[in-house]
Amino acid sequence: MNRPTIAFIGTGNMARAILEGMLASGYPASNIWATRRNADQLSDLADKGVHTGSDNSAAIVASDVVVLSVKPQMMRDTLATLGEALQAKKPMLISVAAGISVDALDRWSG
Repeated sequence: MNRPTIAFIGTGNMARAILEGMLASGYPASNIWATRRNADQLSDLADKGVHTGSDNSAAIVASDVVVLSVKPQMMRDTLATLGEALQAKKPMLISVAAGISVDALDRWSG
């Protein structure tokens, strides 16, 4: 079965819980990207075969689905830097940030 590649932009507690659940259920680690400002904090995921780093744009370009899991107060600034990659790839976007409307995500992502 061909599974989509999924990028987690921001890999804090919520994203890690989802990601670890995916791995535990057999989702291929090679189909997952995880980014964080401090990529050194992702070494445990890299050891499991997850693509890790701090380059959000590279993760987006490599993925079919993007899970936006940055803090709500950081979402606008984060998306402002990712508009070009999002428009080039047009992945499915999923946000786990509370209190941000789909309209706002649409505007901020270009």
